[in-house]
Amino acid sequence: MFDCFFLFFLVYLPFQVALNILPGVDLASARLLILLLFLIWLFQSFYFKRKIIWRTWIGIFLIGFLLVIFISLFQAREVFWGLRKFVYFFSIFPLYFLVLNWFLVKSELVKKRVNQVILIITLASLPVALIGLFQFFAQFVFGSEIIKYFWAKNIVPVFCGANFGQLVVSHPSWWVEIRGKALLRTFSIFSDPHMLSFYLGLVLPIFVACFWFKKEKLFWTGFVLLFLALCLTFSRGGYLGLIGSFLVLSSGSYFYLKEKKLAFVLLFCLLIFIMPGTWVSERFYSIFNLSEGSNLGRLEMWQKAWLLFKERPFFGVGLGNYALYLVSDIGYRNPITAHNLYLEILSETGVFGLLIWLVLFFGLIKNLFSCLSLKKKEEKLLPLGLISSFAYFLIHSFFEISFYHPVILSLLMIFFAVGTVLIDN
Repeated sequence: MFDCFFLFFLVYLPFQVALNILPGVDLASARLLILLLFLIWLFQSFYFKRKIIWRTWIGIFLIGFLLVIFISLFQAREVFWGLRKFVYFFSIFPLYFLVLNWFLVKSELVKKRVNQVILIITLASLPVALIGLFQFFAQFVFGSEIIKYFWAKNIVPVFCGANFGQLVVSHPSWWVEIRGKALLRTFSIFSDPHMLSFYLGLVLPIFVACFWFKKEKLFWTGFVLLFLALCLTFSRGGYLGLIGSFLVLSSGSYFYLKEKKLAFVLLFCLLIFIMPGTWVSERFYSIFNLSEGSNLGRLEMWQKAWLLFKERPFFGVGLGNYALYLVSDIGYRNPITAHNLYLEILSETGVFGLLIWLVLFFGLIKNLFSCLSLKKKEEKLLPLGLISSFAYFLIHSFFEISFYHPVILSLLMIFFAVGTVLIDN
């Protein structure tokens, strides 16, 4: 029964609805499901006297990160703001321990369960991409304003919540200007194109790992859907993340798997970013225009975050308090971020928070490379896919902050658990 409930949660994860539990408070329903699953698992573990595995180095680092961000609250002007974000992390981090123990409860089931989780995550991403593609191309039939109005009224309140949905609609990053024309970007059921890009960028290398050696039609169909949807987010950070991810995946495929065809396919796809005359390449080239408004805005936010870090280098200004130091009379729900994950962690939690986060990622990547010495090709592709997903996240995080999105952070916890199992087995 628990297995079915957990697998349903994986299917539900990208489609989760938001619950308006109190006035002014939206809660992602997946957070409640994670806590419910975690409590059920704890009860079963004690009842059946199963060994609970938590002292992995990744688990210890996650607990250490929670400790550092909690200490940062003592530096905060608005402790309640930081406390809400601390509770957010505290409600999602247990997913790592839950997934890890579910994998390892029976040694003979580890490989089967890892494959189940990866298969569900990749297949669940396909309807998300399809919805996004419908959303983008429908504007050429019904008009972009009609599609925007429909999404703002019917889709955003369901998946983002009534309160956060109002912020999303009032500060839309839904539009992109290409050749003097405003186009509605792809964001599907996510709050904005950047979060959809993060989601697709994390899943796409895993999709390649899952289906390259399986049915070709399914691989090509899913790959095109995910790749095209990510391109049509017009997220420039996503473009750089995808380039880095595909370079890692293609070089690994060539040198470790001897799969020259896969390496060629991935490198060929990157031509879309440099071939002149396409919407995607025009958007990509705008990255290097330092006089462009959004680029200037990001540089300004980065400078301010760095100055805050220099003022309080050890424990920062307090979790969730970055915006308050920029605009003193701003409310809790606001669109102000450092637009850089590393600078936001530095400015809010100090150098220790960033060190833990970076060591966790690069330690995982380093250890996953050791898995590439396995003999069978099929057993090398998943570690390589995870490395490529983490490369995407690390690169895109230079330009956006995604770990406050419950789907993205939940995916990271699941991938951390998969990585732990691959390394230890």
